Amino acid sequence: MRALLKNMHVFVRSNFRTMAGHCGGVLSVGFALGVCLAAAFSTAQNTPRPGSQGVTLIENPNTVRAAAFSADRHMLACATYDMKIKLRDVSTGRLLQTLAGHNDHIGTVAFNPNGLLLASGSEDHTIRLWRVSDGRTIRTLSGHTNYVDSVAFSPDGRWLASAGADKTIRLWEVETGRQILSLTSQEGWVHGVIFAPDGRSFASLAADQTIRLWDAFTGKELGRLAGHPRYIFALAFTPDGRLLVSASLDKTVKLWDLSTGKEVRMVNGYSDAVRAIAISPDGRWVASASGDDPIRISEVASSRELYTLKGHTGTVLTVAFSADGHRLFSASDDNSFNVWDVTTGKEIYSSRPEGGR
Repeated sequence: MRALLKNMHVFVRSNFRTMAGHCGGVLSVGFALGVCLAAAFSTAQNTPRPGSQGVTLIENPNTVRAAAFSADRHMLACATYDMKIKLRDVSTGRLLQTLAGHNDHIGTVAFNPNGLLLASGSEDHTIRLWRVSDGRTIRTLSGHTNYVDSVAFSPDGRWLASAGADKTIRLWEVETGRQILSLTSQEGWVHGVIFAPDGRSFASLAADQTIRLWDAFTGKELGRLAGHPRYIFALAFTPDGRLLVSASLDKTVKLWDLSTGKEVRMVNGYSDAVRAIAISPDGRWVASASGDDPIRISEVASSRELYTLKGHTGTVLTVAFSADGHRLFSASDDNSFNVWDVTTGKEIYSSRPEGGR
């Protein structure tokens, strides 16, 4: 089902820009609480890229599969196809730690709210909690019987939610590693779970084409959102918790009012599956990534498209805004990443593997 997204578009209030640099498909997008720099570079040397306003970091070809920023804006964690996690200084790109321990590919990473712990989920069926200061595994959470596809900390950091290919959602107590809940009522692979901003509930999505809302304390199902006729790829809450946004294989983005469970708006016009969405920290913008379209950034209130980015030669795995919304990070399975100045549309940093353009 993987669709290649050839360009990225970003839209911001009265300006339209195309940011050239990526050359391939977009797989997912996300807004993050850290300043954006990035990811899949290891033994990098800083060399100017022709035509670029920034710096190109030449590196080994370990594609980024997942990335997360710490809330203090200082650190970026990137899971690569070599089954490792690289922790880097956001402002310089300097490698701080390499975390190794999983026995299969890592598909999801998340920092806890204070940035002292990192959670990772893997195809080895386990979740690891890492101490960021020294890169040690402090706890391995076992219980899933298949690939762990999603992990998310609660806003207060006490709980960790996980979901995976064993059709379950599990809730863990972070301090003890004890499993609190196991929910199995969705059909098919549960490939996403996110906490609501107040931490009292969480949402999940699975192959049954529904979004389900759950009470985080009791595990009781609070409601279902149905309307996408095909596979749902991604979810995002607005910061006030009033709206949920979903992206689907049906080539649409839907906005849902959580007080009524009703669809507020459907955004179409995409030429392929919408594989990823995210909401900016101030709740004003939604980013969406689809097939052969560029990434679009639109206003949440009106769904009006603002402007676009394009550039990678491969599928873009991650896009994230800095906390102030001034920078955008993107990483691709062409083994590259870009960091953009959203206010000017200029490339600040980029990374290309040896032999890349």
